[in-house]
Amino acid sequence: MSSSEEITNRYLEICVGASIVILSFVFCILYVPIVIIFLTDKEYSQSRAYTIMTWIGITDILQLIIHLYSGILVINDIDVTKDMINKITGAVLTGLWDCMLMLMLFLNVNRVIEILFSRYSSYTVTTYIYRFCYLLCFLMFLACCILKLLPRNNYIFITQQLYWGPLIDDNEVATVMLYVGNYLVLLVVICSLLTYSAIFIYIALKTQSKLTKVERRLTIQISLLLLYFLFTYVYWTYIMSFFPSNYISHSVSLLIWIVMNGIHPIIYLVFNKRLRKSFLIFFRQLMSLQNPRKPNQWTTTISRQLHSSH
Repeated sequence: MSSSEEITNRYLEICVGASIVILSFVFCILYVPIVIIFLTDKEYSQSRAYTIMTWIGITDILQLIIHLYSGILVINDIDVTKDMINKITGAVLTGLWDCMLMLMLFLNVNRVIEILFSRYSSYTVTTYIYRFCYLLCFLMFLACCILKLLPRNNYIFITQQLYWGPLIDDNEVATVMLYVGNYLVLLVVICSLLTYSAIFIYIALKTQSKLTKVERRLTIQISLLLLYFLFTYVYWTYIMSFFPSNYISHSVSLLIWIVMNGIHPIIYLVFNKRLRKSFLIFFRQLMSLQNPRKPNQWTTTISRQLHSSH
């Protein structure tokens, strides 16, 4: 390889690494305040769907932080293939990814209960269903982390190839976990399509059963998120196979993953006027250094301003 080609390739690596860092950072800046609002605003914190979305947000933010870390490695051309920190990071990333997929399945269960079987949503048995689902998500995260920390079972970042994945000499457990992750994605896609097809058919047939403003807003947001999720599945499963496995294709794949983790706050802010107001108030309070408040006082301000606008 000539020196000019090396310079060109290095320039490409820096540009890709910078794109990863900037995208991940911007998405985190947008996402963190929204998760805080979900946790502190009663309309969101008392909603089961928004509680699930909050946990999805936490898994997304942690994945974005790991992506940001990988972007820094690319910019500085640091090879951490054999480092223990890379193995631990990959184990956590695997756990977060599979946990996020479980939470998305859980969100489908919530939509079915809250919309199609709303008359039963307040029953005690429903509470146990939710607790069981949360337990499954936590166990999935824990199991993935522990298994990926075992010898010859890796999910590591290879800087030179811009690739997250197992090593060639990994054992059968690594292969099985890879298939489990792929089938989980497929399961989320199928369940989401069935769930929202049933919901829209139900709404069309039951003209007298109109969704509340909150439920309608929530359904639109989740539907759009699942459309992007469907696109990523089609891209990774079918479209990607038409392109050669090289640095460019790996870059596109990783950027699509980052957008998948970070697209939620953009959709929330575009389609949720109330959340948009809360978001702006949050930053206004954050920037008001001349008039410092108590740590939790900004939430009271948000609540008062929002209720006064209704």
